[in-house]
Amino acid sequence: MKLSPAADYAIRGASVLAKHYGEGPVALEHICAGRNVHKTYLSKIFAALVRAGLVLAVRGKHGGYMLGREPNKITLLEVIEAVEGPIRLNFCTHTPSRCHEANCPFSIVWRGLQRCVREKLQSVTLDWARNSRNPGTKKSPVNSEALCAPPPMEPAGAPH
Repeated sequence: MKLSPAADYAIRGASVLAKHYGEGPVALEHICAGRNVHKTYLSKIFAALVRAGLVLAVRGKHGGYMLGREPNKITLLEVIEAVEGPIRLNFCTHTPSRCHEANCPFSIVWRGLQRCVREKLQSVTLDWARNSRNPGTKKSPVNSEALCAPPPMEPAGAPH
């Protein structure tokens, strides 16, 4: 799985808003500063976040963007899917499945990885990013060497 540049900038931009949560709107220029991204590009990304209700756009002289919810209520999964749509690792993980091979021996692997990625991204909030100085702390949702438990085994002929 590879995130698009838009999803990466969405996460970085939303984390700036999380750091300034409760301080009012943050100007797009400030969000772009030091990130080597054009305002026009970031404004298109933020438009998707606004449509998803994750970010609010504030017009006017002191306008900008602010989070639409508390940072601890917004997950990385929501930010990514607001920009890219549902995360799907391959055809087997689409709903409904678009896999064309009956009894595919790899479907359990793809479904397990899909579950793992979604669970991990759902467990990390913007608040964690805002408050994290050491991502390896015990309370971190991303400190595990083994990010997910192995998927439950199914019989080889089970439908997927």
